[in-house]
Amino acid sequence: MKKRNIIIAVLLTFSVLIGYIVYHNSMNGKVSRDLDSNIPITLKFEYEDTHGGFLGDGTTLAEAKLKDSHIRNIIEKSKREWIKAPMPLEIQERVYGNEFEEALIPKIDNGYWTFLDRYRLDNELDTKPNVYYEHTGNYSLGVIDLDTNTLYYIKFDS
Repeated sequence: MKKRNIIIAVLLTFSVLIGYIVYHNSMNGKVSRDLDSNIPITLKFEYEDTHGGFLGDGTTLAEAKLKDSHIRNIIEKSKREWIKAPMPLEIQERVYGNEFEEALIPKIDNGYWTFLDRYRLDNELDTKPNVYYEHTGNYSLGVIDLDTNTLYYIKFDS
């Protein structure tokens, strides 16, 4: 009986560990850690990632459909502040495109956003971020569209 309980405890511990590793390496885990937000494990992200090479430069674009309860949890329980749209002009120019660049996400007028400038060391929310560094730009952006209940995630490294 004692041997059986030990085996069950080991199997449960192993299952929890495997579950944590899978979540930690999933898109949900990456977005949750990067935006320091409570991203549900049940979300199904569609994403494209161009990171690679020696320095790991590239862009990750991801989106997931949300339920109303997900939106409340993300905004209310996140460690980072989510701010009501519109986003600052510097971010809008970068993500909505212009005559030379294609839009990364659809224009969002009714929603929330959070921005992490990974180039800065203090990790504070920057409501007037500079996304056009001369030589480098490393930032993450989360945007929630309340009209379509969609979460957009952009991670840019150059």
